[in-house]
Amino acid sequence: MFSVAEASHRYACSIRAAIDYINDEPGSNLQLYGVYHKDVMAGMVTALQALPVHEFATSRQVISILGLTNQLVFLGVATEKLLLDPSLIPELSKSWEEVVGDRKGRRELRSTIIQVLKRNALTHLDKFDEHYNVLKQSMPR
Repeated sequence: MFSVAEASHRYACSIRAAIDYINDEPGSNLQLYGVYHKDVMAGMVTALQALPVHEFATSRQVISILGLTNQLVFLGVATEKLLLDPSLIPELSKSWEEVVGDRKGRRELRSTIIQVLKRNALTHLDKFDEHYNVLKQSMPR
């Protein structure tokens, strides 16, 4: 059962490595395209959801598995946004309208959006790691 959590952790680590390369430059998210796919993420979530949590020995292990599952779902949403150019994210269209014709303003907005989106994804990865480490430490050796 731990192998499913371990596989999802390895996948999350590869996503983190790709996210670390993202900066203000257009196309810096290219590595993320080579690592992340929503169907793979959905498969990882499904595999974690299929684990028989009632068979885990402790409540900490159950909470960890549920936490891993939730964080992968949240990470998927956050990662999908990082795949897009910030100017194409529908929720942000009003912000882009405010800087039409302002090249410096557009650069600053782009930079801010990318940093916020990265931080969001990295926060989910950090929480995922916390749940994984609790699970790993609680498993019999």
